[in-house]
Amino acid sequence: MFRDVVEAYVSYYHGAMASPHIHSGNPTGRTGLAGLLSERPDWFAKAVTTAGAASVCTAVALRDPREEGSFAVCPWLFLTGTQCPGCGILRSLNRMVGGDIEGALGYNVMWVIAVPIMIYSWVRWVLPAKFANFLPTIRPDRRLAAVLVFAGILVVFGVLRNLPWEPFTWLHPTK
Repeated sequence: MFRDVVEAYVSYYHGAMASPHIHSGNPTGRTGLAGLLSERPDWFAKAVTTAGAASVCTAVALRDPREEGSFAVCPWLFLTGTQCPGCGILRSLNRMVGGDIEGALGYNVMWVIAVPIMIYSWVRWVLPAKFANFLPTIRPDRRLAAVLVFAGILVVFGVLRNLPWEPFTWLHPTK
């Protein structure tokens, strides 16, 4: 009798692992944190990402990064004396959350351009597939190229914003 119960459980368990509709166990074979997260349903990652983004926006809205000592000092700026492509993101986000897009542009132009793209990508990811398929996307065979182009743009932006000459000084974050 016990053997029949075990065999029934094993056959059910293996059937559940093969079914795309039931997510149990660790089908990826990953260990550690990656294995733990792969066991979670899809909505869990979406909920954690949404909560994290909302928490960051709330923290930046409640604590003005323009005030001295409100957030940690940028390690890149501290060590090199130059501004990385991310310098001014917290101040820009603070202005964006407050609705001041023009002020946000003064802190980090690339961030103001990237935020709508990130919001669009998040909406496309969070929506069920039957709704998200109506939104345009980058073809899978061109995603790596898009990431490399964006990385190249960030490197060029990081170099140009540190040049002291007039056409490039408007890329410096305002104080």
